[in-house]
Amino acid sequence: MRLPDFDNILKVLSCKIPTRPTLFEFFLNDTLYRKLAGPEISKMTDRLAHYRFLIHAFKNGGYDYATVHAKTRGRFYCLAIVLTILGCPA
Repeated sequence: MRLPDFDNILKVLSCKIPTRPTLFEFFLNDTLYRKLAGPEISKMTDRLAHYRFLIHAFKNGGYDYATVHAKTRGRFYCLAIVLTILGCPA
């Protein structure tokens, strides 16, 4: 499995040619998340389990980032987590 490379998304957003085909989705469906994340990650229940679940699903799906949603002080945010910065292993 190849390592995530967020520079590919940046190239696409800058109208440049990426080094390989680059996937982009705002979200996936729950069945696909579970399949991509794997059974060990899907069963976790700690405070960060949901975020870990999403990050692993996007990484295992071949994406260079993961979109997660967070709520703080009554506001919702959509964050693109850069998998290369997190050092997600292949």
